[in-house]
Amino acid sequence: MLIPYWIQRADMSSSDHDPVDTNQAVNDFLSYDWDAEQRLFDELDARYEDPCPAGFGFCDDRGRRLHVCLDGKDRFLFFYDCRHKVLGLIPHFKSVSSERMSMAEAAEAIRRFFDGDHEWLMHTCGK
Repeated sequence: MLIPYWIQRADMSSSDHDPVDTNQAVNDFLSYDWDAEQRLFDELDARYEDPCPAGFGFCDDRGRRLHVCLDGKDRFLFFYDCRHKVLGLIPHFKSVSSERMSMAEAAEAIRRFFDGDHEWLMHTCGK
């Protein structure tokens, strides 16, 4: 499955990227200059400007979204939104967020998103 993604920067700018497969998404995430984003966040914060956590966002063709954000040096959070049906009948929207995780754990969340393992995203990390 190919999914487009965006990168949100600490200065609130963003860039859209072409659809990628799981391996490319994880590679792009792992090779991104997170240290530079943390420095930018810290600089903006020190000047009393309004930084936002940098992150990668993915949205699949079913409207499910995963946003993995930097939360301090080498620590990440993710936010996952999805629509599903309760009892297979009633439309419901659910949003969950993770606790702080390592870069490797964040990369695993991206893999799980691409693999369609939405139960894992909702229940294992979305506590």
